[in-house]
Amino acid sequence: MISMFRSNKKGVSPLIATVLLIAFAIALGTVIMNWGRGELYSTPVYDGCKAEAEGYFELTFNNPGNTNLTMGDLVVKGEKGEYKPEELQSFSVVKEGVYKAENIPYDFDQYGSIKQVTFSVQKAGSEFIQCKT
Repeated sequence: MISMFRSNKKGVSPLIATVLLIAFAIALGTVIMNWGRGELYSTPVYDGCKAEAEGYFELTFNNPGNTNLTMGDLVVKGEKGEYKPEELQSFSVVKEGVYKAENIPYDFDQYGSIKQVTFSVQKAGSEFIQCKT
């Protein structure tokens, strides 16, 4: 006589089910992290400022992302004050490219040595984001 609670159907063991769920969670997490990486790397990297004693300096921005960026509102903060170069109030950094501004005039006597550079970034369809470096 066959019992009412007994069946010939086979299921997945709990151990295999747990391994499958963990593998699915890891795969889903990897997909989400890679999708978000595009946003993370679409912000420019400020590579630094090289000051020249003759009253000039240069800035280098690296854009490793996959979109062109519009930059603006650049302020160079020195020991004695702030300087806003006219030629760098709006400029673009192409995707996967480098923007290098050279021979920017800077009065070290008036503003002092460079301590900080701040700028804004505008992504397509978004507002300006203030960056401080």
